[in-house]
Amino acid sequence: MSNKPLQIVDASRPIYRRQMPARMDLDMPLFPILPPPPRINLKGITAAPYGSTNAAELANNQFDFRAAAAVFAGTFLNDLGDPSRSLIQMGLMESLYNGDQTAVVLTTRCLACMAYNDYFPLETDLRPLVSKAIMNANPGWAGSFGPGVDRTLDLLKDALVDYLPFLFDKHNEGNYDMAQMHLLQIAYRYYDELSVEARDQLITVLLATGRIRRLNKKDEVTNGRVPNDWSTSGFLEFPIPIIGDLLGVHIKVKTVGETENHILMIHTARYLTNQLLYQRTPDNADFDNRRNGSDDSPTCMRLMLYLLRNILRDDFSEYNAKNYQNETRWALQNLYSYAYDQEVRLAAWMALDYISAHIAVSSCDLRRMVPFRRRNEKKNVTTMEGGFMDVGLLDYQLGADPMTETFAMLAGNTRGFQKPNLNTPPDGGGPVRPWEEAIANDGGDSTRVVLSDYRVPPSIHDLFVNDLNRRFFQRIHRTQQDDPDITRRNCDNYEIYAGSPSYLISAGGTAATYAIDPYIMGILPPEQDQQIGVAVTTSFMPTIRPEGDIGDITAARDLIQFSHFSTSYDVDGEGYPYVNNYGVAPDFACGYGLHLPQWVIDSAEPKFNGTPGFHFVDRGSKGHSPGFFLAIYQEGDYAFMEAFDTWLHPGGNIQLFKDSVLKLNGHITLHDPTMLNQQTAIYKTQNGNVYSFWIWTDQNSFQRPDSKQGALVETMGYGSPLQNPLADTNDSIGDAGNTKNKFLNGSILNSPAEGKIEITNPLLSTLLTLDMIDPDHPRRTNENGEVEEAGFHNEVWVNFDWKGDQEGDFFHPFNTLAGAVAVVAEGGVIKVRPGITSERPDLQKGKRYTIKAPAGGVTFGFSS
Repeated sequence: MSNKPLQIVDASRPIYRRQMPARMDLDMPLFPILPPPPRINLKGITAAPYGSTNAAELANNQFDFRAAAAVFAGTFLNDLGDPSRSLIQMGLMESLYNGDQTAVVLTTRCLACMAYNDYFPLETDLRPLVSKAIMNANPGWAGSFGPGVDRTLDLLKDALVDYLPFLFDKHNEGNYDMAQMHLLQIAYRYYDELSVEARDQLITVLLATGRIRRLNKKDEVTNGRVPNDWSTSGFLEFPIPIIGDLLGVHIKVKTVGETENHILMIHTARYLTNQLLYQRTPDNADFDNRRNGSDDSPTCMRLMLYLLRNILRDDFSEYNAKNYQNETRWALQNLYSYAYDQEVRLAAWMALDYISAHIAVSSCDLRRMVPFRRRNEKKNVTTMEGGFMDVGLLDYQLGADPMTETFAMLAGNTRGFQKPNLNTPPDGGGPVRPWEEAIANDGGDSTRVVLSDYRVPPSIHDLFVNDLNRRFFQRIHRTQQDDPDITRRNCDNYEIYAGSPSYLISAGGTAATYAIDPYIMGILPPEQDQQIGVAVTTSFMPTIRPEGDIGDITAARDLIQFSHFSTSYDVDGEGYPYVNNYGVAPDFACGYGLHLPQWVIDSAEPKFNGTPGFHFVDRGSKGHSPGFFLAIYQEGDYAFMEAFDTWLHPGGNIQLFKDSVLKLNGHITLHDPTMLNQQTAIYKTQNGNVYSFWIWTDQNSFQRPDSKQGALVETMGYGSPLQNPLADTNDSIGDAGNTKNKFLNGSILNSPAEGKIEITNPLLSTLLTLDMIDPDHPRRTNENGEVEEAGFHNEVWVNFDWKGDQEGDFFHPFNTLAGAVAVVAEGGVIKVRPGITSERPDLQKGKRYTIKAPAGGVTFGFSS
């Protein structure tokens, strides 16, 4: 009698099995006649009480509820005649000269519809609608350029459109690679729920044949080998393009670099699509990501590791970019969730961890005020009189950072969204978010996030949600990584953050030049200032208070701000930024120019009347909640401020604070020739820290050579607990006040070596280590000291049906369990593809290892 296999193995099925969430018991309509206002409904999702010790646990327990809210928001279909039409968007696919064709691109609603049944019980399944939409879709153009951009002249018209608008239009963009990020999630997560025809169309057409338009070069597609010019989107030519066309001679005079976010998305699409295509045609070496390199181009895996290591050694070229930082993250979370190579999966995991820690130290209740590159436009750089920022802090419609929504889903600190936002977007319309407990979005971006496997590590999650653990001082220093033929890849600037439970102080940074040279044949196209790095104001951002007495928590105008916004990098041809907004230290900020919101003006004693001197503000804690005292010194346009956290240091009163400030610093002045000759002023804080700082303009005698205006805390001395009971030892970790030549240093993030990052949570006494010193062997050590290392056969693959060379990776696996056991590293993992074998695992070999079937469908000990 024979044992029969339980199933027929589908070799094309992705090696992935999704984890099922908790089911929601909600009575919700399937097809509303009209879509409701776009919002993610957070009602019933409880924010942790102030000072809660189990805030992370509560947020984790509610993850599936937040995910369900995002998925539900993303599934509204408004075409009752053919609901599948709500799942596509239309766009021009070919230039008018080649004949009109329409690109039919699947939207994120498709992903939400595939996920809907995982969260909600339904009599009617939405998934067949997605299969139908897939069959009606076709691939678009990936990358910066779209249809109609063939020769230099097509791009040159961008530079002439302002002068000859009756002759020229701007070029078409690509961006199909953005859609491919959620198509990959559908292919890997919901392969079994698609029709057979839709699976083939999705993988072999929509993912594999996304077209990458490159100026003066042949198109590429999003599968197969890496082209040798993978970082470019073409080149500009000489002689005059028309003559070149006539003669058939096109001489390259300048390479056009592709943008960082497109590079990551295009090559992620190629890498993950190759995996799926290799499963269908394992004899095609083009799809073997580990071996498909050539003499002049890297393998797909080597390129991914190079790109991921760059993040861990110097952050992003498009740093804090709106909205590109979010799009870049879509690529990273897909690599972490679906890469078959452990090296790539682990490297992507560490890049995501770094992003999470960066967002944790640069945000307060998820609100951020950071410098950014791309796009320096409209709502993202709205200012008020004096050059102070007037952007939103929570809602992207008002220019807020897009990572706010991402980490509302991941970290769950949704305190800021509890109250409505009645502000109106710059382009008009009604209030941006008139609802309580809601995010004003259609759920698309959040659906991508919640359907990823990535979760914020415990030590970083704690920094998001546990206010009382947020005492830190952090410096991030990017440096230029020159590649003059393509892009500078980064700039030389700092981000500086001083965190305390009741507030976050953020340095505004300095302007930076272009990441990619924008000039076309010596002409700067219009609107290219959108591509530069800008300086924003230095800001004091209070933690949201239950009393609601710190103004509009959603708007920058209600923050205390120093200095002003600037886009100027090269002033008068002298090659330096116009402003330098680095006057930040623990509990301290300074700058040339001061914006005081109304809540400060109303409560300041003495009142601000133009007289130089100190003014004090009492926003002390009421019970166990955020609170602070402020000492603000203003002398003309010169100003500085000390904050004292009454939640972190309870028991004091405003009069004691006043007396201490005046005793320690009552002699100080900022606009006195004697002080100017000394070049620095000295300030002593309540916790014993001592700062020497500068504030300068082109009007005073010690203008710095690198900018015409700004502020800088030059040196810091840290208070000692032996001498001052208020001393905060977290301030000195990493010596971010005095050590300024490292990529990362401070209380939370430190970079002891190139490609290695250590993330500390001082209050939890934990350390998370991200190590890509050797890109071929990424190594991550979690908070419990558990190490995951890639390479060295730490992960070995088995495919019982494999007939080719056996090296132990996914593309050249072993075909016996015994072969894998012989080489797997001590403590390593053996991954078995679906299949049937007569072998039985022998656990008596004396080697410690784990056997996993990541897609299920494995039968051991089968006998015919």
